[in-house]
Amino acid sequence: SAAAVSPAQKMLHCEACKTISAALSKDVKTLVEAEKMWTQKDLLGRIDISCMDPNLPSGAMQEMCSDFIEKYRQVIAKEVAKRWDENADEFEEGIVPGQFCFALGACQEKHETINEMIQKSNKKEKDLKEEREEKARASKRRKNSKGKGEDL
Repeated sequence: SAAAVSPAQKMLHCEACKTISAALSKDVKTLVEAEKMWTQKDLLGRIDISCMDPNLPSGAMQEMCSDFIEKYRQVIAKEVAKRWDENADEFEEGIVPGQFCFALGACQEKHETINEMIQKSNKKEKDLKEEREEKARASKRRKNSKGKGEDL
């Protein structure tokens, strides 16, 4: 029986999917523009080396990427191949990583990437710091104005 996938694993699968599909998207676009396509063997080969993408952090992320490829290899191949199937709705369409990974089931609709979470966290920290500084300035102004008022 398959082991349950933790929320962290789901997030990393989604992250891996987005990174991989962004790179695949560029390759597929080049092929479609040149009116070429990969053979099934070349397509699977290209998918198999996806985790070597320099944009993927090493370590756990690469492990999750390999795990993701193992689970989704055939589905990815089928989805990518639609880009050169004249009878498919996706014929000559680009691969939009978010939509592509949602369609594969690797990402939930409102899934945030690790980078988005980090950016949000950094913004929150910056906003809180600014808020604290503003309160400190306001407090200083009140003390200064009180001090002046008492001297009258």
